[in-house]
Amino acid sequence: MQLYDRINGTNHMSLNWEAGEYVLNDPENSRNSLGTVDISKEAIQQEAEANPDNMDFIYLDVWYQDAWETRRIAEEFNALGWRFSTEFSAEGEYDSTWHHWSTDAPYGGAAMKGYNSDIIRFIRNDQRDSQVLNYPSYGGTADNPLLGGYRLYGFEGWGGDQNFNNYILQTFNQNLPTRFLQHYYVVDWENYEDGQSPVGNHEREITLWNDEGDVVIVTRNEEQRADENIERTITLNGTKILDDVTYLLPWTEEDGTVKLYHWNLDGGTTTWTLTKDFAGLENVVVYELSDQGRINEKTVAGVDNTITLEAKAATAYVVVKGASVKTLADDFGECDYVVDPGFNGYAAGEQLDEADWSGDIEDASVVVEKHTTGDQRLAINSPKKEITLSTKISGLEVGKDYVAEFYVENNSDAKAYIIVDAGAKEVSNYTEKSISYNYVQCDIKHGTNMQRMQVSFV
Repeated sequence: MQLYDRINGTNHMSLNWEAGEYVLNDPENSRNSLGTVDISKEAIQQEAEANPDNMDFIYLDVWYQDAWETRRIAEEFNALGWRFSTEFSAEGEYDSTWHHWSTDAPYGGAAMKGYNSDIIRFIRNDQRDSQVLNYPSYGGTADNPLLGGYRLYGFEGWGGDQNFNNYILQTFNQNLPTRFLQHYYVVDWENYEDGQSPVGNHEREITLWNDEGDVVIVTRNEEQRADENIERTITLNGTKILDDVTYLLPWTEEDGTVKLYHWNLDGGTTTWTLTKDFAGLENVVVYELSDQGRINEKTVAGVDNTITLEAKAATAYVVVKGASVKTLADDFGECDYVVDPGFNGYAAGEQLDEADWSGDIEDASVVVEKHTTGDQRLAINSPKKEITLSTKISGLEVGKDYVAEFYVENNSDAKAYIIVDAGAKEVSNYTEKSISYNYVQCDIKHGTNMQRMQVSFV
């Protein structure tokens, strides 16, 4: 194990995981796994405060200790100004604000999703992401909990998740409603009589409120869908804001900016009554949300304090009071040697920016494409001539060894080259037709014939 901050480059404790003697649930091995810490708690705090991007929390992995020990180590973390989080759902019930196995649905099995206690969720729903989530195949509490639950989805490989599009879909379909409800305290809880619930979960209606006096009521809908989504109605101060898989959720940013998020999993036209912050407006502005920011601006008229929205299926929208501009990230590759190496700043179908690229960038065959996973890639499709594309590598030190590497899938019989002009010397490498299938599920290039191509230079 290591007590370290990889981003800020600190490392004050080490233990070789591969030493063979290391099994956490073996008391003898636990005693031998303490390692050596070369820094005091006070020095750790001083070092953390000196870093410009200080940590917000500490994640304590593979922690098996008892409740007393867990409370003590959590207190130490909290004393340094950090939240405490850990892996297993049964550990740190009192202190942990996030449990890995509670939020990673298929990971660990049905018995490892957290405490299925109405009392615990009543008290702590607004405090943490450690609740039993919505995963109906596990049954019981996990079968359509009214308050939802944070569901961990990724797109960088963990658990085989490498689909950015699915990550976005589930962010809006599941996690945003959960987050909305966590802005309120649970104040009343009504369950079905035994055997009366239409699902495995027994919750019938839950009432929440906030310090401003706003009241949210979540009620189970008896009619069931043929999928795993939670059938429920959510109202805010008597106004419906969510109906099964369609919503118009109010959202307030930290700076006080108010907006509405619209989602319709099935797509179609819906009419909504405006909540208090938008009440009485003659019109609103609707934007479709994309990985390139707000697009397809549309003004929608307000009629008798209602608006009618037409939505694409499984597409997120934001509703604001007037036209607005959001500044997008434009520093992809900021800490790398090449500007935007993943082509994240390009929409599907765009050609390369002449500010960063030269060569045959205007050729019709050269275009940025988006894979079904949402991953942007540069494509050269059936060119009518030999194509050359160049970009600048910056930040290099004289006399230092480097490797230039990129993923390539060559579906032609012609050689595809990578060439680096280092000034005094030009070096190159090439690949012929790509025939090796990528079976690595944690790789975002899984399911393709993408392969790494490298060239070393000084």
